[in-house]
Amino acid sequence: MMMTAITLAGYSWLEADMLRKAMGKKIPAVMEAEKEKLLKGFVEYGKLSNQKAEQLWKLIEPFAAYGFNKAHAASYGRVAYQTAYMKANYPVEYMSAVLTADSGDTDKIYEIIHECERMNLEVLPPDINESFADFSVVPNTQKIRFGLTTIKNFGEGIADAIIEERKQNGPFVSMSEFLTRVHSRGLNKKSLEALIQTGAFDRFEDRALLYGNIDRLLSFNKESAAAAESSQESLFGNVSGHSEDL
Repeated sequence: MMMTAITLAGYSWLEADMLRKAMGKKIPAVMEAEKEKLLKGFVEYGKLSNQKAEQLWKLIEPFAAYGFNKAHAASYGRVAYQTAYMKANYPVEYMSAVLTADSGDTDKIYEIIHECERMNLEVLPPDINESFADFSVVPNTQKIRFGLTTIKNFGEGIADAIIEERKQNGPFVSMSEFLTRVHSRGLNKKSLEALIQTGAFDRFEDRALLYGNIDRLLSFNKESAAAAESSQESLFGNVSGHSEDL
């Protein structure tokens, strides 16, 4: 319908879209105004006779009564087939994507996890060595791992810093090594609490023990960052910009 208006009535894309909206709203006064404009365009731009223009309008006018619903039914029908195929043939990948898409809605996540359980798919808590930013599939398994950015009170910046450090230097082998390697302003009491409470460090230590010593953990992290910075400064501190000093 839009291409008919553009090709035969000289409408611009914007005008054609306004015609589409008018048909979708089904407002008689607006449709009557569009009819006059469209018929005039058919005759003056498309060089159609008045009779042909009226015949074409009689094809367009009833379409306005069902075209909007038909278009939506076709669109949603296609998406339904596509998602059904994905869910049937790639269940763990599909459900991981669904969890990521609804990661901001706690109630939705709860429902989707129940659906995963029904499908015999296990949804695992965050893990400091396996979690990426979003929900992800644990390689070669039917398991889905919570993403770091899906944790409440945990920022995207610190999540990216952890993932990047892990990519560069490999998995973390202990809690102390994690605190030594990750030097980001985003690693504060709030974010560390979130990681501990969701079980991201369960592979290293008991949650209660970590939570009870959170201030000491943060102090250790700050001292480690300061030591690393001091070491770097001492390494280059006596080097001037003259080539002879090098």
